[in-house]
Amino acid sequence: MRADRILSRIKNNRIGALLIVTGTIVTAVSTFTGAARNLLDLMIGESRPVTVDGAPRKNPPMAVNIAGQWTTGVLTNPFARTDTFTLTFDFDVKGDALLGTLRKTATPAGYDIEKGILGGTIKDNVISFYTPEAQLESYAPDRLLDGSHGDFSSTGFREIGYRDLYYGSVLNDHIDFILQSDRPRGFPAQKFVAKRK
Repeated sequence: MRADRILSRIKNNRIGALLIVTGTIVTAVSTFTGAARNLLDLMIGESRPVTVDGAPRKNPPMAVNIAGQWTTGVLTNPFARTDTFTLTFDFDVKGDALLGTLRKTATPAGYDIEKGILGGTIKDNVISFYTPEAQLESYAPDRLLDGSHGDFSSTGFREIGYRDLYYGSVLNDHIDFILQSDRPRGFPAQKFVAKRK
């Protein structure tokens, strides 16, 4: 019979037999320990959620309520110190996606710009998103279309696109923000706080 041949091979191979016996004992002890732990929890009235492999399940992070309006104090443009403004964020949440608008209102200059936020995400209490931006840059062409050198007294303007990148840590009643940018000529990181409106 086939079973007799397998048993005969196991008896003749002591290392294989030892591995099979050791594996069986480890499996039995592990199963008994898990069952004993669950039985003990039932008897003392505690329940510890576990994952499929028996490891304790981590508590899910607290849900952060970020929907609604948040506003900053007066901020200063790092490139033009006389340009001061406030930011108002109007957030909406869809699962782990962060949607909404950003309104930039200048105090002395009087401009008011509203734009949509893009790429918004929420993970635990951290949010991130960006806004598309553009700036005009002057340039002097060094060659004309025909390849000859041009008149450097004539300049032109071109629009350069970039993104302002917002990262925030949401706490109870405020968000600690860091604003960075991928502007071609650099941008100093700015830290500021927004509070629920």
